[in-house]
Amino acid sequence: MKPNLPQRARRWLRWFFASGMRLIALCLLAIGRPGVIPGPFGGLFPSELVRFHTAISAELVGMALAVLLIDTANELRSEHERKDELILQMGSDNNVLVKEAVRILRLKGWIEDGTLRGANLMHAKLQGAHHRDADLQ
Repeated sequence: MKPNLPQRARRWLRWFFASGMRLIALCLLAIGRPGVIPGPFGGLFPSELVRFHTAISAELVGMALAVLLIDTANELRSEHERKDELILQMGSDNNVLVKEAVRILRLKGWIEDGTLRGANLMHAKLQGAHHRDADLQ
């Protein structure tokens, strides 16, 4: 049985688990969290290991945050490059390429969000491309 998660939580989980780097960051966060290794009174680990973990836990958390930031920056750069490619394709004089670019831009929500502002579509063959709500200022 699937848990009934809110839409926002499902979207966040899909984003988080879509990248192997984010999984590494999650592991670093989990390992770096203070108290993960029980102290000498828990009897599971020697006190030297507990002291070592305490000493490096802040660095592990910092590494996890750095991995998350770098991975997010790479994802944003990749998305920006994809938008640029689709806008270039939309400006083509090949109607088949234009219609496919418009279809993808619409699916991603980039037709209405201002992504196309300032795009050079001088020679674009837009016949049959559903660009009705496009923001082409």
